[in-house]
Amino acid sequence: MADSQELTGWGEIAKYLGVGVRAAQLYERKRGLPVHRMPGPRGRVWAVAEELDAWKQNASLEAPSIGSPGSSSGSAVKVIPTKHHRFVLWMLATGSGIALLGMVFGATYLLRPNMIPTDWRVMGSTLFVLDQQGGEIWHHTFPDRLNVPAYDAMRRAGNSPCIFSDLDRDGRTETLFTYTGGEGGPNNSKLICLNPSGKIRWEYATNRTVVDARNRVWAPPYSLNKTAVVLSKRGPPRILVSSHHYWSFPDQVASLDAAGTTVSEFWHRGHLLHMEIADLDGDGYPEVLLGGVNDAAEFRQATLLVFDYRSISGASSCPTGERYFQSFEPGTEKAEIFFPRTPLSKGQEFNRVKNILLGTDRITIIVAEGIAEADSPGVIYDFDFRLNVIGVALSDPAKMGYRALEAKGEIPKGSELTEPERLKREVKIFRRR
Repeated sequence: MADSQELTGWGEIAKYLGVGVRAAQLYERKRGLPVHRMPGPRGRVWAVAEELDAWKQNASLEAPSIGSPGSSSGSAVKVIPTKHHRFVLWMLATGSGIALLGMVFGATYLLRPNMIPTDWRVMGSTLFVLDQQGGEIWHHTFPDRLNVPAYDAMRRAGNSPCIFSDLDRDGRTETLFTYTGGEGGPNNSKLICLNPSGKIRWEYATNRTVVDARNRVWAPPYSLNKTAVVLSKRGPPRILVSSHHYWSFPDQVASLDAAGTTVSEFWHRGHLLHMEIADLDGDGYPEVLLGGVNDAAEFRQATLLVFDYRSISGASSCPTGERYFQSFEPGTEKAEIFFPRTPLSKGQEFNRVKNILLGTDRITIIVAEGIAEADSPGVIYDFDFRLNVIGVALSDPAKMGYRALEAKGEIPKGSELTEPERLKREVKIFRRR
């Protein structure tokens, strides 16, 4: 049986363990056998072979005697008290009625000291939220299967679909989960907020139809690009969501409150796939950095937008000031930065921002010289926190690309050495306020 196989019902679980059904049920109650249940009073029971194997390995030295395989009953299970158990038992034996009552309410915490969510995993249609020891805090099963390969790719890329945050500042942690259904289509893409017990609190998906400057209509669905949470001591918490149209350029950046209500929205001509948060000017109100591309014919360039997190609204504009989307005010960007093209992206539709890296005193923007982020050579731009360019460098693949073009006679000899200074001069920075 494969380690990742799902075992359905007590019969399959008991058979896999080599014990009777009653014994397996006692293992769950007394020894923490990792068994999961579907929602509802009569939800089915299931388990994962890999988890059972790990449990058997950890429990083998102190496995209780609970009867032979196939038996319907077993002997009493011996529980080895932990220091938390012993502390609770001592307090129950020696404390007053008030202390006893307090311990009843506090026992759950004492017996489960690692209830802060720090990790996640998905299997089938279920999201598991884990503590710092890898133990399950809760799980939530969705009606449809999740796109597990997509989540595996997110984990490899270091882009977690789960954000753990105390959104309403009540001392408990909510989970923001980027839901992607098994079909992998944009209709199955949405942001879901789950409460500290794993119950759905609210859902968000872009559902607005917009009309561009050429009277073309762009209707949903939209796919989620990136989500970030802004927690400021001086301002209200905000959840920021960037979503792009399922086959074309419109991109919405929505600002939500802790209840999932849309506070404001900004519409951009081109996808904004990258987002970072930093208080660049030290005023206590963080800035939002959004990286991607403006693919309008007059630009076709990698773009970085900078907003005050409290003011994200309007629509991006063409050089003449006309908005790319009708019925919107001018955008509230604090700054818009355009990155020059290089000979490496000749023949490509555009270049694009592929990464935003925040340091202690600088912002590093990596621009892919082509429409494919993963396969295009990169140029590295460093900015200070005032958004001044302080350095430009070619990545090693970009240097190799320049040498190849030089060898073909398509660019002058020595371009590899002079190009960084040219690119630095040609970065265009528009500061609006």
